Amino acid sequence: MSLKTALRQSRVVTFALLAASVWTILTMIQVYRSLGPLSETVPGQTWASGVVGLLVLAALLGLFVYAFAEAGDAQPQPTPFSPDE
Repeated sequence: MSLKTALRQSRVVTFALLAASVWTILTMIQVYRSLGPLSETVPGQTWASGVVGLLVLAALLGLFVYAFAEAGDAQPQPTPFSPDE
């Protein structure tokens, strides 16, 4: 079963991918806001860890976008065989 078929036939998978995408975006916003003026007021939270977190979340979001793009991509169809030729 291809990804396109799975997303078309299973609404649960489509909804789960969409929900995970929204959750990832909201988490990216939260991480970006926690960077603030790049201060180190909270122990363990530095600007470097925030940037790395944003990069990892952006890569995850890229995978979700790729999955949705793959689902909408039209696959090439084989040319019909004509026995007359």
